[in-house]
Amino acid sequence: MVVGFTQHAVLPGPNSGWSEAATAGALERKLVGPIWMHGRLVTDTWLGDAADPPVETHDDLQRASVLVTVTGVMAAVLASSLLFAFR
Repeated sequence: MVVGFTQHAVLPGPNSGWSEAATAGALERKLVGPIWMHGRLVTDTWLGDAADPPVETHDDLQRASVLVTVTGVMAAVLASSLLFAFR
């Protein structure tokens, strides 16, 4: 969670820094890495704790998929609960 708060604005561009940084922290892996645009290095910054390894295995992808699924379901349940509560 600390990674999300401290690194959400590190990367340039319109992508969602909050979700990328929070995911890096939750998975305890480095995400993003070098970004190239039109053959030019835009940034070589990684999101995540410096001691964490980069995402690189199938298990990392499975953990990320579970994280996205669980948080999506939790958001849907919360939204549904709020809709019924304020009905």
